Amino acid sequence: MKTITLYRTECFHAEDSALLGVDYSLVPWDEEDICCRGEDDGGKDYVLPEGYELSAQDGVPILLNPEGARCGLQNHNDCPLLVDEKKKLAILLERDKKILRQRERAKLTRAELAERLEVSQAELYQWEHCEAEPSVRVLKRIADVLECEILELI
Repeated sequence: MKTITLYRTECFHAEDSALLGVDYSLVPWDEEDICCRGEDDGGKDYVLPEGYELSAQDGVPILLNPEGARCGLQNHNDCPLLVDEKKKLAILLERDKKILRQRERAKLTRAELAERLEVSQAELYQWEHCEAEPSVRVLKRIADVLECEILELI
């Protein structure tokens, strides 16, 4: 399984109104861009579909389909959409479920980890499936129980 870091960017001021709004990018927001003002979310890891690759062209990161054709990214309902025009496909990208993977690596059930953390299984499910984000304090507890680093969970 390959993962890529995507940045949810939001342009809130630009001379060209077509640039306004939310988008996804392989690079962080360029604070030096004098044409636009905006921000990014710091980046989150997403699972790259089978056969797709992260590459670079002239030092700029790009996504390639299995045949080597360039793909694009779009915002769809506040989620990143990989657009493969050559194959006429659009693939909704899924967040990398790091807490779930680390729990499975530790050979714990959701019930066991929830009990050790003193949280409900429903709450743990939301964290595992990136539906909610635990606090830093809770992340530390999860990392301690799973015997991993916090950075392996975020």
